[in-house]
Amino acid sequence: KNQNIQISSHKENRKTVSDYKSQIDSSQNSSAKDGIAIEESTKSGRKIKKITVTKNGLSTVYRRVEHQWGAVYYFREMENISKSRFNIETKKED
Repeated sequence: KNQNIQISSHKENRKTVSDYKSQIDSSQNSSAKDGIAIEESTKSGRKIKKITVTKNGLSTVYRRVEHQWGAVYYFREMENISKSRFNIETKKED
């Protein structure tokens, strides 16, 4: 019985996409400089490339996650997007 209580409380603590969006929205600084910032890291057998695109003071966070076994996933604000959408939206403007 205690195990069920722990499982349900664990589920209640899970974050949704909306949770991440509200955190990002509240942390955005309207005086942020337009441009692209790139960070790369490796965690738990995954190569993660985080790209923050800032336009008109609004920042959008994109991630490219490559797993050890070869699968590659693309995200905009924690929502899955296609590779082509990722490439278009993270391309530096000339």
